[in-house]
Amino acid sequence: MVKGATMETVLLLRQCPSSVAENFAVAVCDMNAVLLEKQQQLLARAEKAPLELPPPLPQPNARDFPTSRKRKMTGLEAALQEERDAVVRRRREIRQAEEDEDFRQRYHE
Repeated sequence: MVKGATMETVLLLRQCPSSVAENFAVAVCDMNAVLLEKQQQLLARAEKAPLELPPPLPQPNARDFPTSRKRKMTGLEAALQEERDAVVRRRREIRQAEEDEDFRQRYHE
């Protein structure tokens, strides 16, 4: 792409009068010098602070489905299953505590 632009510039300069062509050539050289300086600044900045990869993302909490081993649970499904398991555990503990209390009352009577 740069070579094509350079060729277009040369052809344009050949068609212009010498005074205009000289001013245009000086402007192109000045612009080229500015671009080279900016490129060197960017390279120097890149050498001072090289790019680093971010830390890896946390792995999802993948659980097997109880009825199927064909695929893993997604993070959302695993979280929902954890909540269901916690609710079921809590209900069992409450029911067991009630049964224990009933047993104690019957035993004391």
